Amino acid sequence: MRASGKGLHADPAFARCVDCHVEHQGEDFELVHWDGGREAFDHGKTGFGLEGSHAGKDCRTCHTTKYVVDPGVLRRAGKELDRTFLGLEPACKACHKDIHVGQFKQDCTSCHDTGKWKPAPRFDHAKTTYPLEGKHAQVDCAKCHKPAEAPKPTVFAGLAHANCTDCHRDPHAGALGPRCTDCHTTAGWKQIMGAGFDHERTRYPLRGKHRQVTCAKCHESRGAKPAFARCTDCHRDEHQGAARGRPGWTACDRCHTVDGYAPARFSLADHDTTAFRLEASHRAVPCGLCHKAAAAAAGQPALKGSDLAPPAQACTACHADPHRWQAGTPPACTTCHGQDTWRRATFDHAVTRFALTGRHATVACAGCHKPAPKPVVATLPDAPAFGGEPHFCADCHKDVHAGSMTRTAAEVERIDCARCHVTVDWLAENFVHDRDSRFTLAGAHAKVACAACHKAPAGERLVVFRPLAVECVACHPVLPSSGQEKR
Repeated sequence: MRASGKGLHADPAFARCVDCHVEHQGEDFELVHWDGGREAFDHGKTGFGLEGSHAGKDCRTCHTTKYVVDPGVLRRAGKELDRTFLGLEPACKACHKDIHVGQFKQDCTSCHDTGKWKPAPRFDHAKTTYPLEGKHAQVDCAKCHKPAEAPKPTVFAGLAHANCTDCHRDPHAGALGPRCTDCHTTAGWKQIMGAGFDHERTRYPLRGKHRQVTCAKCHESRGAKPAFARCTDCHRDEHQGAARGRPGWTACDRCHTVDGYAPARFSLADHDTTAFRLEASHRAVPCGLCHKAAAAAAGQPALKGSDLAPPAQACTACHADPHRWQAGTPPACTTCHGQDTWRRATFDHAVTRFALTGRHATVACAGCHKPAPKPVVATLPDAPAFGGEPHFCADCHKDVHAGSMTRTAAEVERIDCARCHVTVDWLAENFVHDRDSRFTLAGAHAKVACAACHKAPAGERLVVFRPLAVECVACHPVLPSSGQEKR
């Protein structure tokens, strides 16, 4: 080593053997003296500094018999191979297997370093005969560099790359010529160069959304020359045959264009020619609210097309009945409502069994017709309930007479307040004292205010109208001194 000028022993600082090797210390004494300990030894002084993965390893990981280059020389010199630090070379192949089996003439360090074996940090594919561009730059090495055949090593050098078909299958089966680059680039297979292939020269020029469709969408599953006479040659019928039987609807371009499936160009004027003419607010309703998505066949993906002929004979075909009609057959919605707005209703209450007169005519509908109970119409806005409503006075109004005007318990629920009262106001305009009571008002009695005789008991607001005593002494007590009635 000293003669070759290499290694630790060639360094002048280690010219004297006795500086490191100490003898005469016993048969089992280690002859090498490590100044500061073996772990503190500066391996760089050997001409091979320990870096990356080499650093931190135990000395005997590398200084072992299997890595000695020429063990015979050391044995003849009397060296014990499992104790000596001699016999190693700095070349990578001295310790590491050449997995490329001679494919590369360069030193390993031209591509690899001691930090990490792969990916090779110093390898630059741009310096090869096939620089990686576009999508090729994203492909994993093993995708192209594969073993020629197991268990042979991976092939890195000498791969054919003059033609695209050296690696890629020609999906056109040669129909478009041998040069893929006439239409395609490495930026992506689906990105076609306009200058390479002009679809305008074909029998089907691409327009609208068709310009954005990838070639494979039409040509991969349908062949190089797919059918295109009808839209359904490529597209499924999203309306599930709903247009069949209507000659004006069978052509897709009657409503749709190549600029987009939606919105459809079926106008209001077109809709007026159907069985359901759109009027008033219906003309502002989005198509999809009435024409729901058509039902897909069993096992088929959902359709995005609309049902072209939804039921429309009755309002309830589209609208839920928020009134929850409670008695008999409900009338048609148009009896009260028009198509301009749901909120404004016109209804002649006189056709019912309870004509609205007097103050009843000014009461809001919801004052008597309360919202239908939930959860039956939980998804609908509060709306009055109609049909089967009570119509006796006591059904809506409290009996201020506390039952004094009835003779039996059954009459309390069905008493006819109209015997005395009118709907114009609360006054008892229909009551005639001489006719409807057992006490005829005559003479001075006719001028007496009602409250003079009909009074409320002490501490109460209820006025007693009946029963009242009709004897004179009930209202006119006899004076104690004269025995005469007090007048």
